[in-house]
Amino acid sequence: MRKIDCFSIEEQEIHPLVEFSFLSRTVKEHSYKIMESLGLFDISNTTINDQCFGIKEEKKRCFLVIDHNVYSIYGYSITNYFKFYNIDFGIKVLTVSEKNKTIENVLELAKEIDEFNLSRRNEPIIAIGGGVLTDICSLTANLYRRSTECIKIPTTLMGQIDAAIGVKTGINFNGNKNRLGTYYSSGKVLIDRTFLQSLDDRSFNNGLAEILKMALVKEPFLFELLEKHKFVICKDRMLGKQDYSTIIQLSIKSMLEELAPNLWEDSLERVVDFGHTFSPVLEMKAVEDLYHGEAVSIDMAYSVLLAYEKKLISKEDLDRALNLFEALSLPTDHEFCTPELFTTALNDACMHRAGKQNFPLPITIGKSIFSNDITSDEIARVVDKMKSLSVESVCN
Repeated sequence: MRKIDCFSIEEQEIHPLVEFSFLSRTVKEHSYKIMESLGLFDISNTTINDQCFGIKEEKKRCFLVIDHNVYSIYGYSITNYFKFYNIDFGIKVLTVSEKNKTIENVLELAKEIDEFNLSRRNEPIIAIGGGVLTDICSLTANLYRRSTECIKIPTTLMGQIDAAIGVKTGINFNGNKNRLGTYYSSGKVLIDRTFLQSLDDRSFNNGLAEILKMALVKEPFLFELLEKHKFVICKDRMLGKQDYSTIIQLSIKSMLEELAPNLWEDSLERVVDFGHTFSPVLEMKAVEDLYHGEAVSIDMAYSVLLAYEKKLISKEDLDRALNLFEALSLPTDHEFCTPELFTTALNDACMHRAGKQNFPLPITIGKSIFSNDITSDEIARVVDKMKSLSVESVCN
């Protein structure tokens, strides 16, 4: 056997009908950097220039992909920044949504990048926008020249604490959410919370759902911080208090703690799948009506109620959770939530999880287990219970 660092070739025992056989192994270190800097596109802030381009590069080039709404607000500041630092750039402004998160958009973007003749190694794609845009750009970067650096600058709360943090890319296909995708990490993720000031309430709260996810199944202190600021966090847009920086850091850190040891999903027991069993099917059925975080929120609410019905959590924890959903203006139900849809979604999740339910359920605030014995009868009872709770809420 010959070894060079983490590479090896081994001769294998030869089967009588096989002339020869080699087993090739390669282990590659995988790392990517996530950092926060406020006011990224202020020309006095050198973070992008310093972090995204080599110091010795005489000619700096990149390709910018910017969400249409972001460009309408920040377009001048963004382009002026790159001009100030003498960075040659191509630009594509995209109008994106779950409806057009498709292979057609990926191929169209790849075509424009190719026409710009982007170099593979030292000329990054810089994606500036929400989770849908960074998903499209990451997949395009992974495919273009078999891997081109993609630097993500998420401008939504959902992007900053969830969509831009992991290594999965994904586009919707054949009526299914993220059915096509790859594992590919960006070179860097740059977070700037000042972008959150331009979000409307619904878009901001959409991201709160993924923060609440980690709070419910992994980080009890994060749950306490959300409770503490539940009536002002949306108005403040996560700015002006040290606790908000802690919330962002805890959300990202807890997510990375779950993702990093299982980056390629060798294990299909994933705490981060909390809120993502019923929601993929619900979200695609209600694609005109629900944001991703809203679908996740509804899934989580049903999951918490399911945990209570299975006697895994206390009534006190159930009430705390449901009260926080309400205070954060997160939905807990939808007209499309039926036993039939949830059973279909659970069966689809089982296909994705190698035949097991691997359904994360909280056992107290901040801790969870995986359940593999959820029945359609239990689902039907929980749907009936949630509908009755929703009616009681409206009547009160």
